[in-house]
Amino acid sequence: MTKPMPVRGESFKPMTASTSQVTADVPAPASSTRRSSVVWVDEFRPRDIPAPEDYEDIDDVVARHETDNERRRYLEEARIALATREQDRFTGLAALRLRKGWSQKRLADEVGTSQPHIARLEVGHEDILMSTARRLATALGTSIEEINTALLSRGAPK
Repeated sequence: MTKPMPVRGESFKPMTASTSQVTADVPAPASSTRRSSVVWVDEFRPRDIPAPEDYEDIDDVVARHETDNERRRYLEEARIALATREQDRFTGLAALRLRKGWSQKRLADEVGTSQPHIARLEVGHEDILMSTARRLATALGTSIEEINTALLSRGAPK
């Protein structure tokens, strides 16, 4: 048995349409009765595929592991090793965060913002307020100049 995967802040679009709503390149059924048929809306959207009943969101799994001190330490060590091993791949704010062994969620908690906000800053999809830059510098134990340099390089993985 499967159930739809929850998507925060979005409602599912109906995936059925009467045959009169189907585009011209889709042949109509041979019978003249109108019945509902499944059609693709706009384009394929993975969020419309039902998730298995035992599905766990990766963010929930990581959050659960972060509550256990030993597992959190392993995750932090893995992030530090990743930042060290892949120096050319991670630059900018992501590199500063990974060098501390922190997840985006942990940095967001330290700064007083949300994980999605940190993600948008890391890839350059959002400008930063000076107050946020100061909080980032304090949390990451670095200077405001280094935060500025990090944000200019927009360190998403390459």
